[in-house]
Amino acid sequence: MPDMELLIEAVNNLGKPKLTDFATLGIALISLVISWVALRFTKNQRDISQRAERLEIHTELLDILHYLKHYNGSCDEASEEYFRRLLKLKAISKSAYSEEASTFINTVLTNMHDMPVRYSAYLKEVSEETAKALEAMGIDPNVHDALACQYFELKRFFQKTAFVEFERLFPV
Repeated sequence: MPDMELLIEAVNNLGKPKLTDFATLGIALISLVISWVALRFTKNQRDISQRAERLEIHTELLDILHYLKHYNGSCDEASEEYFRRLLKLKAISKSAYSEEASTFINTVLTNMHDMPVRYSAYLKEVSEETAKALEAMGIDPNVHDALACQYFELKRFFQKTAFVEFERLFPV
């Protein structure tokens, strides 16, 4: 029976907390606090990175819109460069902004792409022979005038509407 008492006493002693148990608990709590601080720091760094990305997109798009405000539809190296920049913006803006903002960038891209044809129609008058040939092919000879009107609508879009939408969709 004395062995049984020793066994019971040994089991009871196992259940009592020791100094090493308190030290382990303290280290675990310190590690938990350090992990929480690291998590907060990582979240803050991610937020800073997202703000920097959004600011970069905002600045780039504003620069493009200022160029398009004075864009007349001519095809030159500058317009091609801005078109490429707009394509690059379209690709990276989906993660940083809303779907509506991406749609706006697509609209600006489409309007910039459509501008040279309308500009050409605005500059050139349709001759009588060309009008008759268009009519013979079943095409409305007044399509030239419609394209010229669309040219002015696109100019108005780039001069005013685009900036209003930009302020609404791309806050700093």
